[in-house]
Amino acid sequence: GESDKAIELFNKVISLDAENPRAYIGLGNIYFQKGESDKAIESFNKAISLDAENTRAYIGLGYSYSQKGETDKVIELFNKVISMDANSSPAYVGLGNAYFQKGETDKAIESFNKAISLDAKNAHAYTGLGNSYSQKDETGKAIKSFNKAISLDAKNAHAYTGLGNVYFQKGKAGKAIKLFNKAISLDAKNANAYYRLGEIYLSLEKENSALEQCKILDGLDKDLAKKLYEQIKP
Repeated sequence: GESDKAIELFNKVISLDAENPRAYIGLGNIYFQKGESDKAIESFNKAISLDAENTRAYIGLGYSYSQKGETDKVIELFNKVISMDANSSPAYVGLGNAYFQKGETDKAIESFNKAISLDAKNAHAYTGLGNSYSQKDETGKAIKSFNKAISLDAKNAHAYTGLGNVYFQKGKAGKAIKLFNKAISLDAKNANAYYRLGEIYLSLEKENSALEQCKILDGLDKDLAKKLYEQIKP
């Protein structure tokens, strides 16, 4: 979790070996985790210029463009990976996420199921599948998918968030609150979980608790904070 130290070390590697694609991939991954997508893209593109067949670099590039919301570019990149390696489960997950973001849920489900067929222990694929089924209001399948994701990775904050969303939709506020709090305990920067908690508290007429979530959100995602505040104080 010491990202600045990691960046320093990867740059040290690059100073010693400027043509080491793995160093640029490592650097790109750190920038991606920090949310610095432009720097991540620059690093992954440098890795690709050094090793045009490195699928890890293309996968990192795809996720970085996803962070910028450029879904068409993301789809192009993950299809590029699949053309290079038809058995890449992570590429199908990335493709599924892009289709989900575009609202093409059936294509997303198809991609996530393909990822699972290639790697039955891919927790991210089950999380994406759960989100897709949730979007289609197929709550039974969504719950099953999220629980499978959690059984594979008990620290999967996104799976707990998705499961919380399903139970919130089903009107089970108490269960949803526990799940969102679990997600936050695993990822204190999980803006979506704070936002959903705020919505639940608002539905329970607990305005002060909703405002608390709004204050936390303000330091994480100002757009979501504004969206929640407008529901609290229309």
